[in-house]
Amino acid sequence: MKTNVFQPAVEWMKENKSNLFPPVSFQDYLKKNELPIANTAASISVDSIEKLNPLLRFEQTMVFRLGDSGTGTQFALFRLQLQLIRPHSPFHLS
Repeated sequence: MKTNVFQPAVEWMKENKSNLFPPVSFQDYLKKNELPIANTAASISVDSIEKLNPLLRFEQTMVFRLGDSGTGTQFALFRLQLQLIRPHSPFHLS
C-alpha cells in the first residue's frame, strides 16, 4: 500500500532517471494509482516550504499546480539538482 500520495510519482521519476514528472490530472493520477481521494487544492497548491508534502521536501522536489486540463487540475513535479536548503541553515526544517 502506498503511504504518500506522491510516492508513485517519485518512484516513477527515480525509475526513469527523470527530474520531471510530466503534467497529469491530479484526480486521474489518484485513480490510476489506486490512491484514496484527496483534496486537489490542499495537495498541489503549496505556498510555503512548510506546506510542501514531507516526501517531496525530502526528495528536494517541488509540486506545481498547472491549471485545468478539461479532466481536472493538472500537476507536475520537478526535482532540484542542488540542495537549496542546507541542513545547518536557519531555514532548514527538522
